[in-house]
This record gives sequence, structure tokens and C-alpha cells, in this order.
Amino acid sequence: MLNSVLSIAAPLILAAVAGYLPFRAGILNIGLEGLMALGAFFGFIAAAASGFWLMGVLAGSLAGAMAAAFFAWTVLRLEANIFLSGLGLNLAAAGFLGIASQMAFGTKGVLRPAILNTSRTFPPDHGIIPVLAAGFAFTALMLIMSKTRWGHRVIAAGEAPETLENLGHPVKMVRLQTLVLSGIGCGAAGALLALDIGAYVPNMTGGRGWIALVALYIAGKSPLGLLATVLLFSAANATATVLQGMTGIPDSLLLASPFFITFLGLVAAGALRTLAESRQRRKERDLTADEVRG
Repeated sequence: MLNSVLSIAAPLILAAVAGYLPFRAGILNIGLEGLMALGAFFGFIAAAASGFWLMGVLAGSLAGAMAAAFFAWTVLRLEANIFLSGLGLNLAAAGFLGIASQMAFGTKGVLRPAILNTSRTFPPDHGIIPVLAAGFAFTALMLIMSKTRWGHRVIAAGEAPETLENLGHPVKMVRLQTLVLSGIGCGAAGALLALDIGAYVPNMTGGRGWIALVALYIAGKSPLGLLATVLLFSAANATATVLQGMTGIPDSLLLASPFFITFLGLVAAGALRTLAESRQRRKERDLTADEVRG
């Protein structure tokens, strides 16, 4: 059970960590799903062609970085609407991958190593690699955000951008850096997902990028809260898989339950946040009233 939870959680943790950096810098990367899909496609092709899993991770990371850089250009340079640009990235990635697969391999379906005329296989122990990568990424995130000057600049870009500019650090540059790193992380997550399966499957990300975004919203600024949210979803997902066929509950309902739990968490987080903001505004009004009376 634990192995199943970790296997499900690993790509989610990578995507959530990747999304956390721009989120703290004051910019929400809506395109996590599309970046993961690009990483899965190009990562699988590179790994299958070379027979070396690391080449797949590097190719997936590069694909994610390039797409994220273009997304950053539209948002930071052209000042396009971030939500529309992110949604456009997700839709464009899905359409592009279908066309690229059809043109290169004559199919929009599943790609296996044999379709590249190679008999190379991935190492039998590759399943542990995504888990190790996720653990490394989360540990690095904790250290970077708490111990490095760059991490403090990322926080300042989101919370005090004018102060950061006055200190000589352009906010747009910091946000660009976080978005490119976000692309690298999502691309690697997608590539490791494809490597774990041993094939590229259309829509194989299965909404993981969206789940990572929800986890970011629920956890807010807390990295540990982000990790807990991802693990909760992964545990629910693994439990639903185990319970298939063991109960009278329809399989479709069981498989949908983790997403329903995530939805409830999103609603609860929004309600708590609204309540906290309402209390803060009430305190400010009370303080203002006291000052007027005084």
C-alpha cells in the first residue's frame, strides 16, 4: 500500500514543487498540466531512442523549460492574461502532441519502444527513481526557500515586489526564473511518469497538473501543507484502487472519490480563507472605530 501511495504521489509532488516557486513569486502557473504532457512525450522518445532513462528526464525537462519560457514571455513581456495564457498552453500542448505523434509515428495512440524500432528497455528498478526525485525536489525546495537569498527574493517578489525592485532585483526576472524552473520540474515529472509506465499514453498526465494546482491553493504558503495535501490525495487514490471489486460500490465512483475529496478540500480551504479575511477586516474596522472615538 505504501509503495502504491508513493508511486502515485511522486509525479504529483514534483509538479506541486514546480508550481510552488512561481506561486510564491506572485504568479500562478496554470499550465502545469500541459508542461507535464510535453515532458512525458519528449522524455519517453529520448529514453526509448537512447535506452537511457536519464536522457528521457533531461529531454522532458528541456521541453518543459522551453514551453514555460514561452508562457513567461506572453505573461511577463506581453502582459497577457495569465489564466487565458495558462489554459492556452494546456490546450496547445494537447493539440501539438497529437499532431507531432501522428506526423512522426503515424499514430495518435500509445507509443511503445518498439515503434521507434528499438528493443531497448528501461532498467527494472526505475520505479524507485520518481520517488527519490520527488524526495530530493521537496527537500531542495525547503532549503532554498528558507536558507538562500534567492529563495527570499522569490518570497519578496510575491509579497513585497516594490521593495525588491528598490533593492535592485527586477521582479520580472525573478518570476521568469521561477517559471522556467517550474517548466523543468513539470517536464521531469512527466518524463518520469512515462518512464514508470514504459510507454507514452495520450492524456497520461490524467489531471495531475490540475491536482497540483489545487494542492497549492489548499496549502497556501506552507510546503509541508503542500506535501500533506498531495499525500492525502495519493492515499485516497491508492485506497480506491485497492477497493475496486472488493465492495459493492461501483468502480467509477471509487475512482472518482479522490477527486471528490480534493474538491471538498478546495471548498473548505476557500471557506476558511474567506472567514479569516472577514475576521481581519472586522478587526480593522473595529480599530478604525476606536481611533475615531478616541
